[in-house]
Amino acid sequence: MKPVRLGPWAAGAALLYTAFAGFHTLADYDVWWQLASGRHWLATGHLTAVDVFSYTAPGAPWIYPPGSGLIFYLLYKAGGYTLLSLLAPVAAVSTVALLLFAGRSALLTTAWVAVLAVPSIAWRTAVRADLFTTVLFAALLVMLYPDATPKRPWLLPLLFLLWANLHPGFVIGLALLGFFTLVRPRLWPWTLLSAAATLINPFGWRIYDAIWTQSRALEYQKAFIGEWGSLRLTVEQALTIFHLRHAASGFWILLVIAAVAMLAGLYRRQWWRVLLLCVMAVACFVFTRFQALFAITAAVLVPDLLAGLNVRVRFAPAVSLAVLLAFVTLRSTDLATNRAYLADSDLNSFGTGIAPWYPERAVRFIREHHLPRQLYHDYNLGGYLTWALAPEYPVFIDGRALPYGADLFFKQQRLGALGPTSPEWTAALDRWKISTLLISTHRYGGYGAAPLKAFCDRSQFRLVYLDETAAVLVRGDASELPAIDYRTVPLQAPPASASWVERFNFLADAGKLYYLFERDGEAEQAWTAAARIFPDDPSLHLDLGQLRHAQGRLPEAEAEFRRATSLRPSPTFWYALGDLLYRQQRYAEAADCFGRSAGLASSPHQNYRVRAEALLSAGRPGDAVRAADEALAASPYSGPAAVLDWGFTARALTVRGLAHVVLKDFPAAVAGLERAASLQPPDARTAIRIHLGLTEAYLGAGRPADARRALDRAVALGAQGPAVDQLRLRLGRVPE
Repeated sequence: MKPVRLGPWAAGAALLYTAFAGFHTLADYDVWWQLASGRHWLATGHLTAVDVFSYTAPGAPWIYPPGSGLIFYLLYKAGGYTLLSLLAPVAAVSTVALLLFAGRSALLTTAWVAVLAVPSIAWRTAVRADLFTTVLFAALLVMLYPDATPKRPWLLPLLFLLWANLHPGFVIGLALLGFFTLVRPRLWPWTLLSAAATLINPFGWRIYDAIWTQSRALEYQKAFIGEWGSLRLTVEQALTIFHLRHAASGFWILLVIAAVAMLAGLYRRQWWRVLLLCVMAVACFVFTRFQALFAITAAVLVPDLLAGLNVRVRFAPAVSLAVLLAFVTLRSTDLATNRAYLADSDLNSFGTGIAPWYPERAVRFIREHHLPRQLYHDYNLGGYLTWALAPEYPVFIDGRALPYGADLFFKQQRLGALGPTSPEWTAALDRWKISTLLISTHRYGGYGAAPLKAFCDRSQFRLVYLDETAAVLVRGDASELPAIDYRTVPLQAPPASASWVERFNFLADAGKLYYLFERDGEAEQAWTAAARIFPDDPSLHLDLGQLRHAQGRLPEAEAEFRRATSLRPSPTFWYALGDLLYRQQRYAEAADCFGRSAGLASSPHQNYRVRAEALLSAGRPGDAVRAADEALAASPYSGPAAVLDWGFTARALTVRGLAHVVLKDFPAAVAGLERAASLQPPDARTAIRIHLGLTEAYLGAGRPADARRALDRAVALGAQGPAVDQLRLRLGRVPE
């Protein structure tokens, strides 16, 4: 009897799982300005090298490969959002099929690695121009591996000609081709031809200048845009490997397997294979968005690197296939039922079309009522509004870094945290004549434009539209539309025919909005109803915990926060639990929570700072100094980004200085607290802490005159109580 070949079954399961992972709605922020670019090209008949979509940077240089936007727009014209969204599973399946083809000699092993790579690949094959880099990188690697001598080398220049007109990521392909040329020098003529082929684009050599300029934007985007952030190797991150139902676990399992494969490769002296895999692993730690390229490289190289181990166990292939099928079935079921998206706080949902978080109804309202053109919105919505409203309504900012620059990016981020009476908002209103605000109210991607309630409470703006996805406000008498009262306006529930996912999302989003508007009873009703529909959404338990905290129901709040962390470890969930424990003066427990939060955060500066505060309160000043040092080292608030949080450095220096006081390291305390004082502390409380700490530090350093001046300054700022009285008493015992 002929034995059953297990590899094809594993490959089929991998492809099916990939199709499920790619079959989701359009939720990416950048696809929309790419769609708008394709529309503009066809409507005008020419490409533009300057911005035509905004009123904040009109005419600013902007060069981007045009082919992706054109393809997206043609697909949209042919089949709307449904056909366009189907491009994602096609791209994901194509990528994994290439990997399986490359590993056909060890198909079962390749299928396993590919399955672990699927979440990363599905992330980077969402509909946006970047999906072409993911697919073409896989195609190039498969062409070059294992001996760097393609059967049809003339395809290389054609591939790069196509790539350079689709996405700037073609430079990564050139780097990969260059690596293989070093390994196999006979490839160099085709490498030169491929590099030359990239110049055949509408912008010629200027495409490289645009990529270089864009790369400089990473200096400030790295700390504030998730996909450009760094992946940190921490214990807390590595422990996500055990949360098998969550997408992140696959990457960490794959990383462990890749590490074993590299060790095996070193033992077998497979130097260049190990080097390539190591470089790609490091790349995804430098920039998170490179996870898919690492996963693709691992799927091609790992089976060969592991092949030399020659570990043979009877029935192992059959058991391996059975486990693979069970794993794929679980993951695919979670995707098809939307459990995976809800449990991971993902903007996507299973199916086709556009994601429900986009404010389509609010956009229609703006158009139908001809609201004023100077529209302000948050960063996340910019791309969608470029597509949905521009050029009739030019946008304030979107995901294209090149036209806007760092100053506008940070100004918009700063405005999102300030109230309408701030000098920054006054200057922005005067400079850009902003008359209409569109604020997303989605619980994941929203509330970034401005503090909504503060603007509703100001007479200079009127709330004229509200639903669970967006709010629209107009300035003064810019429109005759009547104002609506956020304290009483009802939110329209979806029809009875709506799916359970639509009803859940409505209730979860509505609860967040009610909570913001201090309609706590309605918030509790909405969130309780949402929990009955789907109780395993950790973000919902975070929201319920915050409500219980505000109500003073602290044990229930703690239970909700702990439920959230058990469902999915997240820096936000651990931070919320730590904050609750800190307020209960459970400082050691709070410090542990803040430490776990920092271990999971891509930008952990704030987490380390509050951990330092908790450690100082817990009587561990040495640990507090180390945590404060970590906060300062991780801080992104330098250079142009300093405007985003003037007070962070002052607060971190303050807690470090106070810890040095406790340790009786008075010179270090004086140096740190004096620097904190020079940074203009953000609030009176911080300023009082600084000057009281300086009083102690100066006393310890034998500088009583400076101590008296510091105490006088603290009292002038409002310091009072036993601490001040004790310092006065101590100073009275010290001669002038």
